[in-house]
Amino acid sequence: MPFTPFHLGPAMLLGFKYERKLDLMSLALASVVLDVEPALNIIIGKGDVHGFFHSFAGATIAGVVMIVLLHFLNPAVNRLRSLFRVEQGSSLKTTASAVFLGIYLHVFLDSFLYPEIKPLYPSSYNPMFNQDFLIISYVVIYLFCAVTLIIAFSMYKRRL
Repeated sequence: MPFTPFHLGPAMLLGFKYERKLDLMSLALASVVLDVEPALNIIIGKGDVHGFFHSFAGATIAGVVMIVLLHFLNPAVNRLRSLFRVEQGSSLKTTASAVFLGIYLHVFLDSFLYPEIKPLYPSSYNPMFNQDFLIISYVVIYLFCAVTLIIAFSMYKRRL
């Protein structure tokens, strides 16, 4: 789902449900950060839009880097928390849990939709992608993400 907020839906729904265990800002950022890869691939004209970072191995590396960056950029993340009125303390545990949940959920959801994704890299096998059910996959995944986004947004609005 390149360039869409749809990944926020499932991630933030889980985030609001388990907000004591997950850092919400880290979760929101992690659920969409992997789409930098397809954006760059489109800009440079690479054939396959989704690459290594849309695998669980690549997502793990991106997650570790993101945790380190979020630790050093904590003052900026705190400003985002204030901007979005998400008053929540964070720890390494809540940040890491949120980052890995957001990033792995992103890879999982996209794996149903795009044939070039290799979630089990270095294996090229994608057990979640099925060309015969592609239209159904698109409808189900996008509908699921849209509904969870609406529910998560209403949960967010109630917190304000």
